[in-house]
Amino acid sequence: MDTEKRKLSKSHYNFLSSELKYLNNKQILTESQVQSSLDMYEAHSPYSFTRVILSIASVLIGLGILTFIASNWEDLTAWFKFILVLIFLALSSFASLATEESYPKTSRSLLYLTVLIFGGGIFLIQQIFNLTFQSTAELLIWGLAILPIAIVYKDLVILVASQMLIFSFLVTYDMPIFALILLFGIYFALYHKLNYAHGENFLSSLAFVISALGFLMKLNIVLEVDEHLIFASFFILGLVMVYLKDIKPYAVAVINSIGVLVILVSGIFLTIDSTYYLLKPNDEMIALGFAFFYSLLLLYWLKKGKIYSILLICSIILRYYFDLTLKFASKSLVFIVAGLILGAFGFWFEKQRREGVSKDDY
Repeated sequence: MDTEKRKLSKSHYNFLSSELKYLNNKQILTESQVQSSLDMYEAHSPYSFTRVILSIASVLIGLGILTFIASNWEDLTAWFKFILVLIFLALSSFASLATEESYPKTSRSLLYLTVLIFGGGIFLIQQIFNLTFQSTAELLIWGLAILPIAIVYKDLVILVASQMLIFSFLVTYDMPIFALILLFGIYFALYHKLNYAHGENFLSSLAFVISALGFLMKLNIVLEVDEHLIFASFFILGLVMVYLKDIKPYAVAVINSIGVLVILVSGIFLTIDSTYYLLKPNDEMIALGFAFFYSLLLLYWLKKGKIYSILLICSIILRYYFDLTLKFASKSLVFIVAGLILGAFGFWFEKQRREGVSKDDY
């Protein structure tokens, strides 16, 4: 008899559990039947917070390596540059495949690094051999090339990246609006085909945030609304999305996740004194005041066991790290160290999660 449990998302598992308990209360199913039914399933999160952190770490390390090569680029021959790109691409691909079974999270972050190196390689090869492409055609090549990888691995991150790259090409190439709508429809169908209901909700939520951004930017242009008010509005919007609960269970995690991303971006901008340039000479004091308030909020979330607080704390640490070090240190070294810091955060988070420190499913 097959004893392997079927994996469900946490929201679907909770929904199934509540329905079975409802049937038990109606005396349609016994307690043992409910328990035996639940034993056939296990809650499984489709998104790994650790993988996100390790993926960003791999990107930062990759940027560090690329900037180091770029600083010595002029001294290398064209073919040596080309071979160097192929070597890095082959190494990251091989490392991803080699660690797929034993270290799946590391393997997936290496896959993202491969995608990044491939995209950077397109631009580098164009420069090496003086190839002439249509404007931003590199984005189209990159987006189309990684689409099969997204489908084979059923990876939402690469699928979204592919969509954004092709979307950027169509926008800069001045394509008609129907082409953008068609692209959105194609990718929406792919999300559905790959059983990414969360991906569909992600797109819907992201579309809402982008619409709000467009509206606020319009206010900035037409009504000359100050930038700090725009970022503050987004920060409040993020808080609302994070605390939003009274909606369908399967959409809660997605909307909360978008809220965290909105808080992450707007929070960083609100800690930068240049955001408050219209409020000089008090701009630095206001930025520090918000940073203090933001830090207290993140510590409160951390104490409550909110997993996303670790990502936000890490983003603030890296924000000040980049601000202090980019002026004095080599950029390649800065990116590599930042990647190592982020990787350390990833392992720390995983250790905390396994020890049961996190009290929140999200």
